[in-house]
Amino acid sequence: MKMKRARVSLETNTPALNINSLSVEAVHVFKIEYARNPFCATQVRKVWFPTYIGDFFAVTASMTGHEVGAYQLIVAHLWRSGGAVPADDKQLAKLVKATPRQWREIKETLWPLFVIKAGLLMHPETSCEIEKARSRSEQKRL
Repeated sequence: MKMKRARVSLETNTPALNINSLSVEAVHVFKIEYARNPFCATQVRKVWFPTYIGDFFAVTASMTGHEVGAYQLIVAHLWRSGGAVPADDKQLAKLVKATPRQWREIKETLWPLFVIKAGLLMHPETSCEIEKARSRSEQKRL
């Protein structure tokens, strides 16, 4: 039996967010847009999200079930938001469906897997995959 790579369909009009190329004003605008609608900070169109099972198990091998769920929810939300979300503990606790106390415990395990710059949380591997998906999508349009 041939195994297929799992994919989740999500949609976005925005190319992957490269935080290094953003001005202070652009970060501010992103934060305002995100504050208005944290679950859809970008216009939605066509993006898929790969799950590389080997990598996923390697990263999550020593995590609890809650930590694995939180990790997956954050990564999925990064896809939906174009690659970055505000690194706000209150919003992230809500996103991963945890109490503030649970989030503080989960955060200790997850934080080393993410990057925070200009107050935005990013996941380097996810940003790379978003860019690949955007490139493929643009190539198909040509």
